[in-house]
Amino acid sequence: MEESIEKIWKEYRDCTVNIINTVKQGNFDSLDSEMKMRQEILNKITSMKENKDCAKELYDELHISELEKELESLMKQKMLVIKKKLGSIIKNKRASTAYGGMGKGFATIFSKKI
Repeated sequence: MEESIEKIWKEYRDCTVNIINTVKQGNFDSLDSEMKMRQEILNKITSMKENKDCAKELYDELHISELEKELESLMKQKMLVIKKKLGSIIKNKRASTAYGGMGKGFATIFSKKI
């Protein structure tokens, strides 16, 4: 028996909410499996032979667009935080590399050996 389009959209919405909660908690390890599950649901939706107008109506009715925008915004915020952390780590590593060998008789400053 084939699932109804409404049930699948609700499943998609619930999966999106789970992803939002996972991102908020910072549990990025389980995010991959959640995203794969969400993609499988999307594949089901696109393969269905239901009326596209009905599918669009349910999409709007279940406010999935707002959830997707929230997820996108949240992921961008988390991505920026992670980029800043990575930038800080890279900067610290460069400083450590440049000044770490000073006790060994050589120093590298501005990528030049003195």
